[in-house]
Amino acid sequence: MAKVREYRFDNFKLLLIFLVVFGHFLELFLKKSVTAELYTIIYTFHMPAFIFISGYFSKRFDVANLIKSIIVPYVIFGLLYAVFISVVFDKSFSYSFFTPYWILWYLFSLLIWKLITPIFTKLKYHLVVAFAVGLLISIDSSVGYFASMSRTFVFFPFFLLGYNFNKEFLDNKKSILGLAGLVLALLLTYFVLIKGFNISYHFLYGSHAYDAIGWGILMRACVYAIAILFILSLLVVIYKKKIPFVTVLGANTIVTYLMHGFVIKYLASLNIFTDMSFSTSIILALVLSTTIVVAFGNRYVTKYFDVGLAKLSGLIIKKDPT
Repeated sequence: MAKVREYRFDNFKLLLIFLVVFGHFLELFLKKSVTAELYTIIYTFHMPAFIFISGYFSKRFDVANLIKSIIVPYVIFGLLYAVFISVVFDKSFSYSFFTPYWILWYLFSLLIWKLITPIFTKLKYHLVVAFAVGLLISIDSSVGYFASMSRTFVFFPFFLLGYNFNKEFLDNKKSILGLAGLVLALLLTYFVLIKGFNISYHFLYGSHAYDAIGWGILMRACVYAIAILFILSLLVVIYKKKIPFVTVLGANTIVTYLMHGFVIKYLASLNIFTDMSFSTSIILALVLSTTIVVAFGNRYVTKYFDVGLAKLSGLIIKKDPT
């Protein structure tokens, strides 16, 4: 029996990948008007939600798929970004397998999550342990970007939440309930995190020690709670059926995720947002984000990307001739 595709999650991923791209465009003009506040709202939940979905679809352990979908792209794009940055920004070539470059942290951490989850979930209270570690890890100032250690543990609870998630939770949930939760999450983010505590968006990266960023365990617990509220509320309100020409863009977001960084960094080198007004910058960011998602997320680009990964993975994984 053919597996039924869960279009709700494709639609959710489409929203999230758009926010990833749009968020990175916002980084190019963070000092303008309310850009930093909008950026903070997005970063409160968009990567936790992506990681939650990754966990949801990671219930089956497959070594071959790990090589094809994570290790091969991680190595290839790590090298490509190293060359690209050295050329565009006239910097010396620098590459380190264990220090992921920028957006590639997600692939490195995803590999770790997929490897340790089958073992970690044998613990009776594995979710409690994961949240405890996520809260405590930033006490140690030595844990940082190396091996994506900090982010791996800070965001691991979301991966486990997705791994343990039962979609029956969504049965008979009214959209009005999800909308109410979404409004509450937005209000909490704006009035508690941004206006109340004046939280720095750097805290939401999950890569800094508490003593370096100025907030501690209680703030992370607050961010955890708001992010979970965002995720569950969006799951309820996201359209669950296929949308022609649209849903497919969220079916395989990894191509968009990996490729959009080249566009962002190139435009950053041109400083195109420097002399623009806030409204013009926002409109351009929205248009460019939409263009990138459509250009890299369509089925034709994805097809050739998958073929290329399969061939490269085939060099590593030799099929049994029998």
